[in-house]
Amino acid sequence: MPETPMQKALRYLIYGVYVVSATQDDDNLMLLSPWVAQVNLDPPTLGVSLPANSALANLIGSGSPFVVSILRAGQKTLAEQFLDGDQGIGDGHLLAQAENGVPYLADALSILECEHAGSVENLGDHTVLLGKVTAARMLADGHPLTLRQTGFDPLSF
Repeated sequence: MPETPMQKALRYLIYGVYVVSATQDDDNLMLLSPWVAQVNLDPPTLGVSLPANSALANLIGSGSPFVVSILRAGQKTLAEQFLDGDQGIGDGHLLAQAENGVPYLADALSILECEHAGSVENLGDHTVLLGKVTAARMLADGHPLTLRQTGFDPLSF
């Protein structure tokens, strides 16, 4: 089936590759999202889009702090591990704990720690979560991984 003009145009947007994580009690979750953007400067605020039915969106939407790990170029294999639905953090990942208590991928390019600042629900299949950035850390030198570099389809999230 031929691609529609809207599908083609949406694929021209620049998408990064981010792993969003949150924790509450013993419930630690991570999920890949290409839809993260700064939406405010003062205070610095992110908009993060996650599947509306995901446990991670529900956890963050209930007020849990979260971390956005910005993956670096060359980390496609790492990104693939977080493609299919909510992922328990589990073994096999080099993790560290942010100041807000949330685990993050220690080998990412950088992280942004956020506190929940609101949600936009009932948009369809995704919920947009707003996060006030409370801390940031550079973890490595390099460039961010983009969705185009991975070959993942931005319209399949």
